[in-house]
Amino acid sequence: MNVNKAIIAGRLGSKPDLKALPSGVAVANFSVATSHRYTDKEGKKQETTTWHDIVVYGRMAETAAQYLDKGQVVFVIGRIHKDHYERKDGTAAIYTKIIAEELQFGPRPQGAQAPQAQQQEQAQDEQAPAAPVQVEYPDDDIDPDDIPF
Repeated sequence: MNVNKAIIAGRLGSKPDLKALPSGVAVANFSVATSHRYTDKEGKKQETTTWHDIVVYGRMAETAAQYLDKGQVVFVIGRIHKDHYERKDGTAAIYTKIIAEELQFGPRPQGAQAPQAQQQEQAQDEQAPAAPVQVEYPDDDIDPDDIPF
């Protein structure tokens, strides 16, 4: 059995950079910072930060670019991918990134502006009272009132 799964929860270092591949597929790149707190040998509290490069493809990339902002908390589930390349000086190097398969957005940082469409929806929601939702159940063998949960 093989498992390649990365789970990262941290804060964005900058707004995602959205581009398109030659095939037309959207791709967004961003970095996420995670922190590790510990107490050293002298009893002093320490903190180290690790930056993770995240790559997102397709519709998820477009959504990430639209809604994510610098400093926002994001939860990423994906797979680890290593690219091998040669530096200008001829030495070999490895670039490690996480290719996101799932994203979950946390609250926006203080002072961040919501996208224009979201601001308009919020304004409309505040103006119009919510209409009650009527649910019609088909006349089948199951009555929703008989379900014990």
